[in-house]
Amino acid sequence: MIYTGEAQSLVSVEDAWHYSPDGEHYTADIPAAIDAGKYTVYYRAADDPDVGVFRLTVTVAKADVAFVPPVAATGQE
Repeated sequence: MIYTGEAQSLVSVEDAWHYSPDGEHYTADIPAAIDAGKYTVYYRAADDPDVGVFRLTVTVAKADVAFVPPVAATGQE
């Protein structure tokens, strides 16, 4: 994943799972992130939370920046 300035889902959609950004509060909502960085996503089976909690780390890389210097205005074409 690369930074786009917009929220990006940190995992693929799966109905069988519940997700949590903190390992305590689980919902069917897919965690999303806007900023570049490392994120931990906890997940567990939606129909049987006693199966166990799993964890994955997702990295959103910084976007490549291409700088194009402005052309000086000389009044000539």
